[in-house]
Amino acid sequence: MTLEKEENIVRQILEKAPYAEGKVRRVRRIEFHIPVERIREFLTLLKESNFETMMQITAVDWIKDGDIELVYQMWSYTHAVHAFVKTRIPREVEKAKVPSVKDIYPVAETYERDAHE
Repeated sequence: MTLEKEENIVRQILEKAPYAEGKVRRVRRIEFHIPVERIREFLTLLKESNFETMMQITAVDWIKDGDIELVYQMWSYTHAVHAFVKTRIPREVEKAKVPSVKDIYPVAETYERDAHE
């Protein structure tokens, strides 16, 4: 099975977001790593690139690294591709600032509350 469709999507998005790192994970799965201060900009770009649905926001606690990794899971009905958008923040509460994206994807409000807890 070819990964041409996924590679083209990653390439097109990275052309518009040179601050991001991206790769194809496997068929219908792509992944991006984004600086936290660019998350709103990047998710807006994804929405404009036909990633219509936010499926979930999860958090991974990298205790040894002292970071929390937020994983935004996006789906495109147009492309039939699942995108994982990852960003890291410090574990210290006073330093862990993440801008809300609920105005971009309204469902994010629920996921943001869950991830915060």
